Amino acid sequence: MKKKAFNIANETDYDFWWYNGRRSLFLNFLKKYTFSNSKIVDLGCSAGINLKMLKKNGYKKFIGVDNNLTAISLCKKEGFTNVKRADLCNLPFKNSSIDFVLATDVIEHIKDDFKAVSEIKRILASGNRAIITVPAFNFLWSRDDDIAQHKRRYTKKVLLNLLQKNGFKIEEIFYFNYILFIPIIITRIILKILRVRYRIGNDVNSNFVNSILKKIFTFDVFSSRIIKPFFGVSICALVKK
Repeated sequence: MKKKAFNIANETDYDFWWYNGRRSLFLNFLKKYTFSNSKIVDLGCSAGINLKMLKKNGYKKFIGVDNNLTAISLCKKEGFTNVKRADLCNLPFKNSSIDFVLATDVIEHIKDDFKAVSEIKRILASGNRAIITVPAFNFLWSRDDDIAQHKRRYTKKVLLNLLQKNGFKIEEIFYFNYILFIPIIITRIILKILRVRYRIGNDVNSNFVNSILKKIFTFDVFSSRIIKPFFGVSICALVKK
């Protein structure tokens, strides 16, 4: 990612609707499959939003991994010393040594996403799990993708194929952020037509809008698991080794 993308992520409030909704989803899985002393790795930890989540929820043995010095510096400023610099296609962990992996919105940054997913499987202990989230549909490509330097967006079929080729058991896979799918498309079209300049989508927000979107998105991420919509802005997969 570009340096300014990490800085924007660092400036974004922990309670921002997007992070808040995803966090509720991640914690639902974590509380079901992990313990406070589980060894958890957050791949592509960026400015440390997932690390804050883990710390606030009592986890003790979590490690952040990122290949960008700006990201590592920002995490350390937040007090996270347990952050490693590493290529996600060559992770500094022994085989079958990790209890749970968070790979949330990271593999879309990597040219060889097959190798990155194979590394996730390699470091996971047998019978353990990973959460993998990615942005969906190339036609949703926006300035956010450019700033984040994404290589691609996915469809559920493409992600499913990638995970199955790496030998993962797919426990859950679903699109989410489906309720806001059309409003997001319309907003991006309007911003493009009006040539509104913004650093990243997070800027087009306010406290009032944020409070409403939090409620909508929290409902969205849990209902997505039940109704399995055929579209959404993102995809989530829970996989097991």
